[in-house]
Amino acid sequence: MEKGLPPDCRPGPPIRAAGGGGTAHLLMIESWVGAMSTLLPRAIRDAGHRFTFLTRDLHHYLRAAPNARSHPLLAADNVLTAETNDLPALLSQVERLHDALGFDGVLSSCDYYLPAVAEVAARLGLPGPSPEAGRRACRKDLTRAALQDALSGGELQRAALARALLARPDVLICDEITSGLDPVTQAEALDLLTGLDLTLIVISHDLPVAARIADRVAVVHEGRLIEHGPAGQVLHHPSHPVTRALTGLTGESSRAAGDPLRLRTVHSEIPR
Repeated sequence: MEKGLPPDCRPGPPIRAAGGGGTAHLLMIESWVGAMSTLLPRAIRDAGHRFTFLTRDLHHYLRAAPNARSHPLLAADNVLTAETNDLPALLSQVERLHDALGFDGVLSSCDYYLPAVAEVAARLGLPGPSPEAGRRACRKDLTRAALQDALSGGELQRAALARALLARPDVLICDEITSGLDPVTQAEALDLLTGLDLTLIVISHDLPVAARIADRVAVVHEGRLIEHGPAGQVLHHPSHPVTRALTGLTGESSRAAGDPLRLRTVHSEIPR
């Protein structure tokens, strides 16, 4: 990214990247995981912004993780994809994941696949299937794939999280994981995430999420890392005007209890 990105990420407590619309979250994720490594020699443009890749850092990452380019879950992928809320589309994504992992197909690989399913089910507090029950469930879901059926936001979030955990990742990047969820379902999603034994990076416009699950917060604006530090310091004592505006938008500061929420406008210019 243009300046100061990506921030250092070490195993341990979650780090959260905050920012308003237009901060190029997807590009930031892809630059983190090296999914766009083929573009390293040159700069790219996105909505008038100019971004350059940190060639040395990414080459170091790719040398340390030689399979990074082909890792099916090391590319940008929302844990909650709001526009993919129907069962056929979700099953299609699962099929592509199986192909990427080298499976011949859901049914032919079911015996190999079920131990991972059982492990993920246990983490999510779901009943683990027996081999035969698992095969029946696979057949049933594949049969239903041609039907117009829908999943609720919470069901979709849990299914997508389960899909991500099947690869037993060391790092999980969540882009707007709480978007579109009601408060109860949102709390359940965050509880699930905080209970995972892995490095977690959460990207969201919702600043209170940071206070709930992250020890460190990074605020991004116009492709730049403008502020980062301990969550309490960034949220309650922000130093940058954009961060103060974002905390004002969520009612975290600048208003007394019971006062109406006053929305603020964040003025910005796209660099040329």
